Amino acid sequence: MSVPRLQLRPDLIASHISLGDRYVWVLNDPLSQAFHFFDDAEFGILRSLIQGGSFEEIEAKYRGLIEPSNLAQFLATASRTGLLVTNDVMPASRLWRPSPSHTGRPWWSQPLAIRLPGITPDRWLAGRRSGWLRGWLDQLLSSWGGRRFTSQVENQLTSPGASQTAPQTLTHEKEKGARRVLAVVAVLVFCALAIVGVRFDEFLADSADAGTRLFSSLTTTSAGGSSVNGILIMFAFAVVVTKVIHELSHAIVCTALGGRCREIGVLLLLGIPCLYCDVSDTWLMPRRRDRILVSAAGMIAEWTVAAIAVMVWATTQPGTLHDLAALIVMVASVSTLLINANPLLRYDGYYILSDWIGIPNLSAQAQSAMRSTCSRWFRGKRDRAEPASTHRMGAGQNFGLVAYGMASLLYRTLVYAAIVWAAYAFIESRVGIGLALPITLWLGFTLLSQLRKRNNRSTAAEGDLQNDRGRQRWGMAGAAIVIALILFVPLPRGRRVGGLIHADDERPVYVARPGTLVATGELDGVVQLDDWRLRLQESVARGRVKELRAELAAARIDRLDQPSRSMLHPILEERLASAEETHATIARRLDELRLGNRTGLTRYDPPPRRITQWQRMSERFSWVGVPLRSRNVGATMEAGTLLGRLGHPTRRYVSLFVRQESIDSVRPGQPVSVGYRGLPAGTLSGSVETVSADPVDELPEEIIASGWSSHPQQLTHSQTRKEVWYEVTVRLDNANAREWILPTRLVTPTRIHLPATSLFARWQRWIKENF
Repeated sequence: MSVPRLQLRPDLIASHISLGDRYVWVLNDPLSQAFHFFDDAEFGILRSLIQGGSFEEIEAKYRGLIEPSNLAQFLATASRTGLLVTNDVMPASRLWRPSPSHTGRPWWSQPLAIRLPGITPDRWLAGRRSGWLRGWLDQLLSSWGGRRFTSQVENQLTSPGASQTAPQTLTHEKEKGARRVLAVVAVLVFCALAIVGVRFDEFLADSADAGTRLFSSLTTTSAGGSSVNGILIMFAFAVVVTKVIHELSHAIVCTALGGRCREIGVLLLLGIPCLYCDVSDTWLMPRRRDRILVSAAGMIAEWTVAAIAVMVWATTQPGTLHDLAALIVMVASVSTLLINANPLLRYDGYYILSDWIGIPNLSAQAQSAMRSTCSRWFRGKRDRAEPASTHRMGAGQNFGLVAYGMASLLYRTLVYAAIVWAAYAFIESRVGIGLALPITLWLGFTLLSQLRKRNNRSTAAEGDLQNDRGRQRWGMAGAAIVIALILFVPLPRGRRVGGLIHADDERPVYVARPGTLVATGELDGVVQLDDWRLRLQESVARGRVKELRAELAAARIDRLDQPSRSMLHPILEERLASAEETHATIARRLDELRLGNRTGLTRYDPPPRRITQWQRMSERFSWVGVPLRSRNVGATMEAGTLLGRLGHPTRRYVSLFVRQESIDSVRPGQPVSVGYRGLPAGTLSGSVETVSADPVDELPEEIIASGWSSHPQQLTHSQTRKEVWYEVTVRLDNANAREWILPTRLVTPTRIHLPATSLFARWQRWIKENF
């Protein structure tokens, strides 16, 4: 029986790189696309196995230099990761199976980030070496160190002392041009920061207004205007172009520095198509500054786009381009800083931090340090799975790894939980809990499976499979307990709907008769409706009443001298009564125009009328904005025009509009939270007072305009019925009513607090109601 011989795979790619304050060797496995890091001593052991050898030969060669147990553990780890093969060219461990490509996994195994098949852009990028783009990049990147590298990395397994490539000599003109390019970029970003700093309040206001209009375009349907859809399309296109520039910057800079972009393709991130570039070959670059530059290239490109957008925003008038520039600034600067530069997520900031502190596989190292620390705390001994690299770390660096691991674990857990909950809420609002719960459970199981597989690869490389099986059992048991608690423990629930604030005793005021708006002259800015014909009729009728009263009084005086005149009294009295009735009718009509408020209620303005430029030029409307304003003096008000509403000065109630599918769970007396800008959540509260038995004929225009009805009063796909809404009135608490006087006709987000019910019970109820 032959003795198994271990041999280092000849297809591995090696590179000697600077990492922190030391130099390490990197081995790239072209089959699994994994990178492995070794110090000089470890790489020397592996290099001695190029021609193959048995464990006895290796142990004899390094006897007295390394303990046999440590040597065996190191070789076992290299075997499990697939770096060593036996003399029959099979993996030294059954745990390693070569995978030709990481894209071979089924799409459903990674539902949050589905990678579509991509392309290898080496030929495309290499073809531009003689073009202006490549020349400009050469000038830009040459100032970062004075030398560059070819796009092919030499295999240094057989000649480790050879340099990777000879540096190219840069001309003085190229360095000068690079400095100019960097100076232009720096000046551009500095000017953008100065502009935003000087006009910071204006920028925030414009960004908020643009975001509000964009959100309205997402939640409402445009009746006929193409401007809203145009803004949405242009914003989506601008964001896509910005992110494409981000990813292409990684690929171009990596290729310009001698690296290789393995693949470019489309990634469905949370269902949103994005571009991705695989530039993991940057680990083969010897210099740390080059690797950091590749990682930061995307953020630098986005910040340059943001600086240009600031210039556009500062030099344009309010409009579509102005709003678009403000939104691009926020997306390309703030969101990039919070997401891409965040080291707690595996994005650009993570790789920059990993390279900056000199710890490759930072996440795996932090998890290993956390496991080792927990093992020492709870079992009083060091975890056998703790790698030797962790043993050599100082106490301060190990503490930093543990702190980073805990922060990263907590943050990623919160992010995953938020994603799962958002997916559940979105699906539940569209199709109901019947499909939302199974899909969310599948999504949660998939995420847990990914975490378990990642942990298995880490522990398999470390070599402690026995302890790993115990951790897996405890982990699966803990996950089962958490899922059971989520499914069967009653959870608070609520229904979020739009609320419209009303004044008590609210009643609309309409124009009963057409009239002209005139200034009263009593107080500046106070206007009233007027009809000169009606005023003339009222004056004539009032004169006729006075005339008949005088004639009747004279007849009563003359009846003593002329008894026959007494016969005229009934006729005159009848004429006077008729004239008084006519005058009262005309006076009542005139009083309706004067909008007299003798009820003790307050008049509130209606929503302003907004007209287009074409309507203003064609003079289709004689007034705009709020009707009873001095700017509309002289305008004609047609009958039926809403002039405002009368209501109580201080007391308020809220009208909620709930869909037919949810109205069965709403009952009188249920608590309600009313949101209001500037106030903490829960400040305004009340309770359900009444639930309408019949659906409303139509939704208020304020509810429709604010986006709470995504398909306002439209037929469904079957075109057989309208969307049905019910009105629910909410009485605010007395303390809130006295302290906060809310503006009327204000739309606020409102949450109806429903009885706590477990997710499984809700799912059962949905199944019974639908099947």
